[in-house]
Formats: sequence, C-alpha cells, structure tokens
Amino acid sequence: MRLKPSEIAYFESADNYVEVVYYDQQEVKRKLIRNTMKNIEILLSAHPRFIRCHRSYIVNLHRVKELNKNHTSNWLSLKEAEVKIPVSRQYLIKLKESLQ
Repeated sequence: MRLKPSEIAYFESADNYVEVVYYDQQEVKRKLIRNTMKNIEILLSAHPRFIRCHRSYIVNLHRVKELNKNHTSNWLSLKEAEVKIPVSRQYLIKLKESLQ
C-alpha cells in the first residue's frame, strides 16, 4: 500500500496492528497493517506534519481543524471527519507548539 503523506488523516493503535485512516478521492478509508506505533513514529520522523498526540494516536497536523478541551480532557477535531482524537497531557505542549 502506497500513500502520500497528504492523504493520511491519522494512525490508531489496534493491539499488534495499526489502523491507517486516509482519504481516497474525498472518501475516508481504513487499512489495518501489522506494525507498532513506535515503528510508525520512527518511519514518520522525516515528516514534521505527523505528531504523536496520544499513546494510541499519531495525527496529520494538516488535517487538524482545532484543539478542543473541557475540564477533564483534550481532543482534536479533524477537518473532513467526524472523529474526536484524544490528546494526552504528555503530548499536549508539543502539540500546541506544532499547531501554531
């Protein structure tokens, strides 16, 4: 499977797999690959548009609509998808800096 970085919305951990959520001609698609989030993070280190925002998520910053918060949690809204991506406190500061 070959994808352009701009087509990828986010990666989500699924046990010993990683689910890649991407866009194919404006349609949201999902692909399960056998890999770890750590390996995906290493592979994406050359692409500053991707950032880890949670233990289970790596997101494409170009697809982020906004960072939301309430009194107990933080999450990302994406431009083309109705999904809430959780943001853990561990990654919050780096994420805020990257969104500016």
